[in-house]
Amino acid sequence: MEEPVAVLARAGQVLEISRCETPEGLLLLLDDGVNSRSYRFQTLVALVEFQNDMEAFLLNTGWSFVSYTPDGRVWRDRGGLPGTAPERRRWWAEGLARRPSH
Repeated sequence: MEEPVAVLARAGQVLEISRCETPEGLLLLLDDGVNSRSYRFQTLVALVEFQNDMEAFLLNTGWSFVSYTPDGRVWRDRGGLPGTAPERRRWWAEGLARRPSH
C-alpha cells in the first residue's frame, strides 16, 4: 500500500486517504482503521477530482487535516532518471542573459 497522501481526523476518528496504481487502473483508498474502501479510476485527473471533492466534503463536515502530502513523485512516470524531452525552461524564467535574439 502507498503512503497516505492525506490523514484527517474528527472527534477521535482518523481517516487515511492513499493512492495506489494497479494494472487495472488507479485506486483511491480510504481507511479509518476499522473499514477500508477503494475507488477505481482510469485516469489520474478523474481520481484527483474525486479526491478533491471528497476532501472538501470532509472538511465541511467537521474533519480537519492532520497531515497532507501534496502530489509529488507518487506515480511511476514521475521521478527516476532525468527525462529525454527538450528543456522546458524558458529564457524569461532564467533571466535576460540567455534571451534568444530575433
